[in-house]
Amino acid sequence: MTKRRKKEWFDDDSFWVEMYPFMFPEKRFADAFDQIDKILQLVKPRGEMVLDLCCGPGRCSIALAHKGFVVTGVDRTEFLLKKAKTRARAAKAKIEWVQCDMRDFVRPEGFDLVLSMFTSFGYFDAKEADSIVLSNMFANLKPGGACVIDVVGKEWLAKVFQPTNSEKLPGGTTLVQRHEVFDNWTRIRNEWIRYA
Repeated sequence: MTKRRKKEWFDDDSFWVEMYPFMFPEKRFADAFDQIDKILQLVKPRGEMVLDLCCGPGRCSIALAHKGFVVTGVDRTEFLLKKAKTRARAAKAKIEWVQCDMRDFVRPEGFDLVLSMFTSFGYFDAKEADSIVLSNMFANLKPGGACVIDVVGKEWLAKVFQPTNSEKLPGGTTLVQRHEVFDNWTRIRNEWIRYA
């Protein structure tokens, strides 16, 4: 049962619809296979059960399924899960898809590997919410299981940080991004402006 919470920016599905072409170009899907290979070499999961938390459109879920893992992809966004299901069908990848907020999903000792990729951890204004997610991730792991959280390190970010940048898609749409660092380089506030 989903808890009642204040609405946050990521709860607006129209954001994901509009930003999808920028956030999930085809190259990002192709790169997922290499990323998954590296993760598997690093953690060497003891079993085949994998949780892809905040799976989005299924990049990593599909790559894992092709490697023979039994994958559960969890995301709160209906639009992204629809994209994931469509891509998985086209790739002939069998995956369990669950629409659920990462703060609520718990399947005790259900997984040998829990993934949170593409900086999907740390979205919440309340740091207590991050603690809940970490606790749930731990509860979801079988004894001896592994958890991988993919986030950008502040040291690397400080080196490459640009307050404003832009990119143009082949279709002609331009995305302007403005970034503001706060909380001693532990968080960034982003403003994204799309021009068609």
